[in-house]
Amino acid sequence: MIMRFFWNEANIEHINTHAVTPSEAEEVIRTSGRGYPRDIGHGKFLVHGQTSRGRWLQVTFVRKPADS
Repeated sequence: MIMRFFWNEANIEHINTHAVTPSEAEEVIRTSGRGYPRDIGHGKFLVHGQTSRGRWLQVTFVRKPADS
């Protein structure tokens, strides 16, 4: 399955306050292990994972419908 990520300025600014880059967040989502993503309600999903550089992140995201 191909995943495409759509970032807006507000989300980039938010993760930047945590010293996280979009590529790090995307990596954690793409490589999430068993049990993830976890549905946390209201259309949001949660992933915990480690980047290739060893950083552990918790990433919350929403899925955009395929036809939009």
